[in-house]
Amino acid sequence: MKKLFIFISLVILSKISYSQDDFLISNWYAYKLYISGMDDYYKADYLARSLEKNDLVIFAAFSYENNYGYVILSTPSQMDNVANYINFTLIDYELLEYESALLSKDLFLEIYSLRNNISVNEINKKPPRYIQLGPKNELSKQLYNIATDIWLEKYSPKDDNLKNK
Repeated sequence: MKKLFIFISLVILSKISYSQDDFLISNWYAYKLYISGMDDYYKADYLARSLEKNDLVIFAAFSYENNYGYVILSTPSQMDNVANYINFTLIDYELLEYESALLSKDLFLEIYSLRNNISVNEINKKPPRYIQLGPKNELSKQLYNIATDIWLEKYSPKDDNLKNK
């Protein structure tokens, strides 16, 4: 009986966590950016961290191999500030164009994985790694929990033993 109570409590808590994650994602905006000037992983990582450090984005990730990336914003109007920062403040980077993207769970997981230099084809192989966003501990934990919850929902092996207990 005690085990059943604990199991039911865990299920309820995970459902609450999922609904909070859905709420956060639905209130954020994503943009896909095409950038020139990212020659290696370090330049792509620098761009993402610079945007975050200056509070222009909630989260960012870029692929130096494909010269594109994503930013997650709290308001769409912030995109103008991101564009100006890249084109006029940073040296060696140029924002060629950008487009709005629907921030779904799949896209969020793709963006989070891209920051860890994991390709779309490799996402399902292992759970996301934690990313520390400078001094933003709470946001770092929040983003990691969202990415982990999405990954578990989508890719974790289904344990039939739990269903039979």
